[in-house]
Amino acid sequence: MPSNFSGTWNLLSSDNVEGYMRALDIDFATRKIAKMLKPQKVIEQNGDSFTIHTNSTFRNYVVKFKVGEEFDEDNKGVDNRKCKSLVTWDNDRLTCVQKGEKKNRGWTHWIEGDQLHLMTRLNFRKGTLARQAPLSIGFSRKVQPLLLTWDEEYLLTAVPPDLEHGVTPLGLPVPVQP
Repeated sequence: MPSNFSGTWNLLSSDNVEGYMRALDIDFATRKIAKMLKPQKVIEQNGDSFTIHTNSTFRNYVVKFKVGEEFDEDNKGVDNRKCKSLVTWDNDRLTCVQKGEKKNRGWTHWIEGDQLHLMTRLNFRKGTLARQAPLSIGFSRKVQPLLLTWDEEYLLTAVPPDLEHGVTPLGLPVPVQP
């Protein structure tokens, strides 16, 4: 049985997200404002039908979808791009693939304990190298810390406070702090 995502989720941390926003070509002023926000997600789930509200003092964004059905998504809450999105279940995780101007873009939501996790991803080009710019954000009904770290290749990894070395829930390496 898939997870029940319904509820109000408060942001735990959004430190160091500027690299991801730069990969989306988001302007300097908007990046600076976005880094200061503490958005709240309100998720309404009815079986495989979802409405996700992301609310902040700067901008509100609503996306509605049914798992397994492609839909037109307007990312006005993020970077103002339109895309075709398809959300599917991957065990207890919601995984979205977005087709549009930015290649290999999408996100995954999952719940661990009382925390809602979000990992976004996209490939971008810097010079002649194609790189990924994933962004991990944790939301919780409780206030608990979540460390977000960028490495030299603009990869962001979420590290629970009790995990110093090893891998993240998505199997990404946990960065070692100098």
